[in-house]
Amino acid sequence: MHFNSLALASLALVPSFIEAHGDIPGAPKIFGRRSTLNGVRRARTGASTFQPAISEVHDKRQTSTNTDGQCGPGFGSCAAGYCCSEAGWCGKGTDYCAAPGCRFNYGPACDDNTIPPGSSTSSVARPKLGNVLYGGAGIYDCTVAGTIAITYDDGPYIYTDHVLDVLKQYNAKATFF
Repeated sequence: MHFNSLALASLALVPSFIEAHGDIPGAPKIFGRRSTLNGVRRARTGASTFQPAISEVHDKRQTSTNTDGQCGPGFGSCAAGYCCSEAGWCGKGTDYCAAPGCRFNYGPACDDNTIPPGSSTSSVARPKLGNVLYGGAGIYDCTVAGTIAITYDDGPYIYTDHVLDVLKQYNAKATFF
């Protein structure tokens, strides 16, 4: 008995159709599990979300001598003066220490753990103004057609004057917070 490849491929999709309701009881989905569809999309684009399995879980240690091993959840921290890269390896330099990728909870030398020079601003009042949400997951899509959103968190800096000049040149309105 011979099966053609189309028949075998169809059998591979059966679990997706069986589990078509996801995590919300009684909420049907039109086509299979979201994770299956995302996996198909990743396969088409070449993106990978492979995460190696961790056989042992280690607690974060107070002190560490880890200078070139793995770090992060399940592995622990890097030694003093070292950073935990976004990929989860201890090391030094911008590839390991630059924000926002450095895992500052596991790398004591990460840029995020550096206190900038100058006096502390922790006592400066920051009252909520307007109806913009603070914190949360963020806003990633504009809701008004024809508008754009530009964000940067390095200001004021050497580029700030240029950004303001470009906005003025195009008569663009901007909100800074």
